[in-house]
Amino acid sequence: MEILKNSIDNWNTTFISEHTVAFTLPIHLKLKLVGIPEYNGQLVWSGIVQKRNGSWVIIQSHESWLNCVEAASALTATDLNEN
Repeated sequence: MEILKNSIDNWNTTFISEHTVAFTLPIHLKLKLVGIPEYNGQLVWSGIVQKRNGSWVIIQSHESWLNCVEAASALTATDLNEN
């Protein structure tokens, strides 16, 4: 991995109860694997966090890639012996 950077565009929160919060986070992602062109894309992460036994834990989460074909290509090595 040469580059792995993500930035949250906006913290969208919904307070469900005193001990439960839902998040929907649009995220910009930049990654570069060795031998593969750099990828810049977006995803949305959603999750539910809950306070249990004094600690906040993720009890559910989901990622939605806005262009999953491009993202999969950015994470898939081609024949590294080609040159």
